[in-house]
Order: sequence, then C-alpha cells, then structure tokens
Amino acid sequence: EEDIAEDFLDEEETETLHNQIVALLQDFPGGLRMVEIAEEVEVENWRSLIPIMRDLQNDGEVKKEDSTYFVV
Repeated sequence: EEDIAEDFLDEEETETLHNQIVALLQDFPGGLRMVEIAEEVEVENWRSLIPIMRDLQNDGEVKKEDSTYFVV
C-alpha cells in the first residue's frame, strides 16, 4: 500500500508549495483543477498535492467547488 505525498515532500518543500499554490490561485480567479495546479507548480505527480490542498482548505486559504480550487 502506497502512502501518498508525505513521502515525496519535506517540510520546506511543502511550505514552498503552499505559498506557490496560494499565489497561483490568486492569478486564476476562475480557479484551477488539481492537475492544472500540479502542472503550474511543476509537480510531476498531482496526487502528491492532495494533502497540501487539504491543508490549505482546512486553513481556510483555499476552497474547492466540484473539482476546482479557488483562493479564498
């Protein structure tokens, strides 16, 4: 069984991605899907963003509607 994401990114990389994703979504008022976010921040496996996006939602920085993410 594969444990996604935390295996791939250390704390510093995670923090950097948090900031990049929030800044990126500010440039896309229409929102982006996780696959598009991964492309923009040059993350090869979009699934590794799942816990980061969950954290951003829990922190109230990002909201998700259907499969699209928006900055709050």
